[in-house]
Formats: sequence, structure tokens, C-alpha cells
Amino acid sequence: MNNLLANTEVLRVANAAAAGQTAVASDVVDTLGYDGVTFIVAVTDMADTGVLTATAQGGAQSDGSDAADYTAAVATYTATGAADGDAKLLAVEVFRPIHRYVRLNVVRGTANSALDCIIALLSKPAEAPVTQGADVLDSASEVSPALA
Repeated sequence: MNNLLANTEVLRVANAAAAGQTAVASDVVDTLGYDGVTFIVAVTDMADTGVLTATAQGGAQSDGSDAADYTAAVATYTATGAADGDAKLLAVEVFRPIHRYVRLNVVRGTANSALDCIIALLSKPAEAPVTQGADVLDSASEVSPALA
């Protein structure tokens, strides 16, 4: 099975964050049974000079209390205009993490930024097809679809 939905579990790991300059940490993702996790940060609004830094963190504790930064798993964007970062995305992938538990920490600095949500995509499962969790209301996939 090579299609995305059969091989990727979709999770919503953080809800909207109003405009501000505080850090937003996602829920901790248990990567057991998967080779990777990709975090997608949906940006709603960024003020001019706003800076977003999304860093993956991993640890052995399921509550994230020992989470430490993965130094190379960092995506950063600095807005150079009032609408430059509006309605855009940041993406951070950790493939074969050294820790079972991974989360994303998004630092919002310099000027206000608002987030819509953070999505985690667990990929390369040990067993496929995967069953989507409660965050996905429904999903559908069709291979070589016929025309109606």
C-alpha cells in the first residue's frame, strides 16, 4: 500500500493560539510503531518582524517532562511585512527519532503571531493500513478511480 492515508496517522496536537509572543507546545506524540513524525504548523496571522521557531523535541517520558530539542529539526520564519506569514505553514519532520515520545515547541517572538493548529503525521507504520484516531472525523481513499 503506497497511498498516504493507509500509511499515515493524522493527529491534531495543538489547537488555535491567539496572537501573542508565548511558546506553544504540542501534545506529546507516541511514535511507537512508526518510523517518523511530521509536524505541520498552520499560521493564521503574523505581525511585521514576527519570528516563529518550531523545534521538535524528544524524550523517554510520555508527559514530555524530559523533552529536549532535536537541534537539526528546526524550522524558522521571520516576517518581513505585515502579511508575509499570514495563512502559511511551517513543517518539521523527525525520521527514526531516538526517543519514543516527540512533540513540537513553537516559540513566537519579536512581534505577535497567531496559530490555527498543529497537525502531526505519523508515517511509515510497522503495520498498514493504519486506523485513524478520534481527531479524524472520516477519511476516504480510492485507487485508480473511475469517472462518474
